Amino acid sequence: MDLASAQEHTGWDELSPAQQALRVLLVAELALALLHMLAVWTPTGVVAFHWVERLHLSQEGNLPTAFAATQLAMLSGVLAHACRHSPSGPGSRVAWGLGALGAAFLAADEWLSIHERLGSRLDAWLQAQPSEGLVGLLQGFPGFDWVLLYLPLVVPVALAVVIRLARELHPRQARRVALGVGLFLLGAVLLDFLDAALTRGDVVLTPGLRALRHGLQLCEELLELVGVTLVLTAFLDHAQGLGTVAAGAPALEAEAT
Repeated sequence: MDLASAQEHTGWDELSPAQQALRVLLVAELALALLHMLAVWTPTGVVAFHWVERLHLSQEGNLPTAFAATQLAMLSGVLAHACRHSPSGPGSRVAWGLGALGAAFLAADEWLSIHERLGSRLDAWLQAQPSEGLVGLLQGFPGFDWVLLYLPLVVPVALAVVIRLARELHPRQARRVALGVGLFLLGAVLLDFLDAALTRGDVVLTPGLRALRHGLQLCEELLELVGVTLVLTAFLDHAQGLGTVAAGAPALEAEAT
């Protein structure tokens, strides 16, 4: 092994598990994005349709879906470990436990398309109602109704849990969690809303708008994946400090955000 290879090997070994996971996951997400562009953005017929379905970031039950669900399941496991070994009081452990359950639900939702199914039922009900007020507005954005189910129920609880847990994190870790949650919501809510706006029945998809929609879908899914990665690695960093992950590993070194 030459000197350069030895230095590279040593550098990787000196990284904490959280730092290694961050790099591996970001590279994997870049690969998923490139595969998505290869399958979706190439001329029709270049890539077989079944490969388009398997690699499309916005479709369900494929490789990107499995990756996203696995990420969230890993996050649930890290939060459960932190819950078990947290030195703080019962209130803190309840928050860690709720976070673990929430991540587990999101993993199941990602794989089973729970919010899409509930949203479809809600949309069917809305379409049968008179087009007045808020109902009329929602009727113009089919596929976005799931937000009504999640925002009132999930967001307040999730914010309370995140704020409670952030008090136990190192400021660097807390900043990473905040950035990750922000990126996730930017993709899952704002860009999803813009994508829904482009699919309204009164919108004519010109080639330019179609290209814009493809770009929005790619950015939406990437922001969600990267957001979860930042949250996962921040909590992994914290959990390792508790000795619950990679027991016996050296203390984590502070890294720039």
